Amino acid sequence: MGKAGMRILVIDDEEAVRSLIREFLEPEEYEVIEAANGVEGVQKTFSDAPDLVLTDIRMPDMDGIAYLERVRSQLPASRLPVIVVSAFGTEEHIVRAFHAGATDYIFKPFRNVELQARVRMALKKTIPSPMLDGLAALENPQAPAEVLRRELLDVGKYRILSEIASGGQGTVYLARHQAFGTEVTVKILDPVLARNPDHVFRFLREVRIAAQMDHPHIVRVFDLGLAGRGYFYAMERLPWRSLQEEVLEGGPKTEREVVETGIRLASALGYMHAKGFLHRDVKPANILRAEDGRVKLIDFGLACSMEEDRITLKGTFLGTPGYVAPESIRGKWDLDPRLDVYGLGATLFFAAAGRQAFDPETKGRLKFLMQALEPPPDPREFNPCISEALATTIAKMMAREKDDRFGAMEEVSAALSACKDIGLKR
Repeated sequence: MGKAGMRILVIDDEEAVRSLIREFLEPEEYEVIEAANGVEGVQKTFSDAPDLVLTDIRMPDMDGIAYLERVRSQLPASRLPVIVVSAFGTEEHIVRAFHAGATDYIFKPFRNVELQARVRMALKKTIPSPMLDGLAALENPQAPAEVLRRELLDVGKYRILSEIASGGQGTVYLARHQAFGTEVTVKILDPVLARNPDHVFRFLREVRIAAQMDHPHIVRVFDLGLAGRGYFYAMERLPWRSLQEEVLEGGPKTEREVVETGIRLASALGYMHAKGFLHRDVKPANILRAEDGRVKLIDFGLACSMEEDRITLKGTFLGTPGYVAPESIRGKWDLDPRLDVYGLGATLFFAAAGRQAFDPETKGRLKFLMQALEPPPDPREFNPCISEALATTIAKMMAREKDDRFGAMEEVSAALSACKDIGLKR
């Protein structure tokens, strides 16, 4: 038999694709078995006992999704990894594949090195007893979400080391890549939410948007996977602190820090807007800062394309009190870059004043009402060291009516740069 006794079943109705995969894998000494459709694939899965399956989605007689559903009724992911290899790249197809039991997803056309690496990782992956417990619990609708919060839990190719933060959609962990030994940050969708297609769709949308970003002030996302029924993605390790933590513990930032942070974030958001996306959740908790002043924009859970309808769950309001734009509170859902201009302005207000623009003790609907009806206060009421130039810039960013705000992040950068250029030493 082939390399380390490993046998790979390739299911695709295109003979040229099967031949190409064989050409890529046989030099690695894997034994390659072929099937032309899902029906033949099911037969060979149970007769030839492959160690790994690569399957297309669109095929005659039985497509890849039906194949997965048939095989998963008897073979769990812990016993047979199945990688979908498809030209379909929509969220709908990815969601369907993962829900049917896929353990990875590769887009056609694929590169030789990518295919070999993904195959190698799938075959080398070992699942110790804690993970098997987790897989069993995730298959059980009554299982508690805490099953994925155990220390030293293996999630795909990553080993969980410790918890960093937990939110409404899932938990963020410090992890280590088991092959390379490098530390990464892993976000895992809450297993309870993973049973809801709407939440899975939003999670995968978040990953796909973030993965398209290549900017020095935006977190890099580089992997997506499935552990049992638990979805996760990996991003660069950021041992930095959030702007929110820094201000709550250390008080207002200096004017120079506020201005420089604002310029970097405006650059990141302008880059997003140029690519056709809005962040829609710009706030201090989603800004990470290093001691040398570097910043990273994180969390794309509410991000969306400016050409698409807004993404929400039925009955769910999008945004964070104190940072969401007033027009959104009033029910106007225009996908406009000025939504992020407002969020950045509210974030810079917090950094400069040491508190939110609207009473931080006010909760829920009352705070939304204040944002919708009242102009923001002058940040100099809370920090008299702030210059008039910066206060005026923040006020324009946070104008109640979007037409009174800066129209684009380039204008924000220019205004903040002017504050910096006048030689303020604050």
